[in-house]
Amino acid sequence: MAAAPAGLLVLCAAIVLGINTLRSPNGAGRETTPLAIGAPPASPPGSESDLSKGAVDLLVNLDAAAASVKGSWTRQGADLVSDSSGPAILELPVRPPREYDFRIEFTPQDCVEQLLFAPSGAAGARGVAFNWCMGVGEVCGFESLNGAHVFDPSSPLTRHWVLRPGVRHVSVVQVRKDGIRATVDGELVIEWKTDYHDLGRLEEWSMGGNDRLGLGTWNKPTHFHKAELVDRTATKGQ
Repeated sequence: MAAAPAGLLVLCAAIVLGINTLRSPNGAGRETTPLAIGAPPASPPGSESDLSKGAVDLLVNLDAAAASVKGSWTRQGADLVSDSSGPAILELPVRPPREYDFRIEFTPQDCVEQLLFAPSGAAGARGVAFNWCMGVGEVCGFESLNGAHVFDPSSPLTRHWVLRPGVRHVSVVQVRKDGIRATVDGELVIEWKTDYHDLGRLEEWSMGGNDRLGLGTWNKPTHFHKAELVDRTATKGQ
């Protein structure tokens, strides 16, 4: 029997390789695998391909004791860890630009919040402080919208979205002049057109002048592995 042409052998090998790839676990649907705290996934979920370009790591060399607003924050290796206070608040040493992405990697046990600020583009006007809230096994949403809390089922900025305790997650909030967009583990949760004056922050989450970024937790410790800021302002200096 004549030998098969070399080109045919190469084609067969490629087909077999493709079938094995499609059958691999990596080709399965969305599934979060429990990870050891502090151990990053091989390919972090929710990491945008260009997010690292120009990103500022807000946790590097941060003095946890000095940055603590409420509760006790400590270092455990490269992680920053909150205590069991309700709430525990950490103020990050940065005033955000007009448009930005705020990305965190964290391992939660209960409620986790990203404390945000939208600077005003109008001279003399005030910016707006607001929060992105993620509850383990409950809901995610922005609090509050025209006085409606994130746990109010009537709020259009509340979504049923399950975070798993003890599992590493990634949250990205994109703040733009005309609206916000929040993703968790790479999937869009909420997108909202706004000038930000319909949003607000509960008094218990206040920190300083409320014009900086922050992290918050409720009742149980959370490990924060990364907190990154990317300036997305279209025209610098405006």
